[in-house]
Amino acid sequence: MPEDGGYQCVPINAVHDAPLLRQGFNPATPIRRLRALELFCGCGNLGRGLEDAGVTETRCANDIWPVAMHTFMANVVSPNTVTLFIGSADTFLERVIRRSSSSTSTPNSTGDSLPVPGDIDFISGGSPCQGFSMLTADKSTPQQFKIRSMVASFASFVDVYRPKFGILEDVVNIVKGGKTPTKGDKKNHDAAIHEDTFGQLMCSLLGLRYQLRIMLGNTWSYSAPQQRQRVFLLFAAPGFRLQTSHCLRTWITDASSADMPTAFPCVSAQQATADLSARDGSSKIEDGMVDIYVCYPDHRITAGTELH
Repeated sequence: MPEDGGYQCVPINAVHDAPLLRQGFNPATPIRRLRALELFCGCGNLGRGLEDAGVTETRCANDIWPVAMHTFMANVVSPNTVTLFIGSADTFLERVIRRSSSSTSTPNSTGDSLPVPGDIDFISGGSPCQGFSMLTADKSTPQQFKIRSMVASFASFVDVYRPKFGILEDVVNIVKGGKTPTKGDKKNHDAAIHEDTFGQLMCSLLGLRYQLRIMLGNTWSYSAPQQRQRVFLLFAAPGFRLQTSHCLRTWITDASSADMPTAFPCVSAQQATADLSARDGSSKIEDGMVDIYVCYPDHRITAGTELH
């Protein structure tokens, strides 16, 4: 303290000058990324976001649609280090289980480059949502039952690989349990099948001793020009810390809406698509489809018309 009784500000030049100062996370410090398996990867937006955030490095990806996998490979950070499996996730899982249970085969001895248990630290996936979506009019078809069962396949992958962390994304309707009418007997409510897919998934992961956290996210909070809410199930293995979603750990009862600054700006559809047309007004992407030329792109076919 100076002689005049005032205060003097002194810059801190080193950490040892302030031994009680708790240092925060330094993003410049290199960290080892988690080796990731992406299930139902589609074009790879979820996995690419995790890679750009510095969390993962994709080692293996699976989807049943070859066209989506081509887009995935065009956008993945390191395509040369990614093993692809184009086909059903159930077939993928069957191969891994058969190879792991075989006493005569060693990893990659059969020419199969799929990862074995111990090779994966992180599993991410957006399980097919058609079986839960409100846009699906008939959820009682065998195909929709099969689609919903892929959530169980996701749990089986976690059981086999035992990753350190993971995340599952799906539509909000997956959280709602209810009764699904059987095929051909939609009027008999007593014959309906009671389903609680999300609850069963949580019980499965809890049975494997994973820590769980449920989060809701909306695309317009992250500069996307649309309102699309999704539910995320985050899980972490025993001994690993599952990050909190926010600093307020208690429930807030006195909540209200207000216009406040956000981490990401709001983006309109016009702003998001402004770079898709040339300055003179002509389109640069035409109809947005490859390998096809439509003479009359505005033509609409009316259902049920008959040619005479």
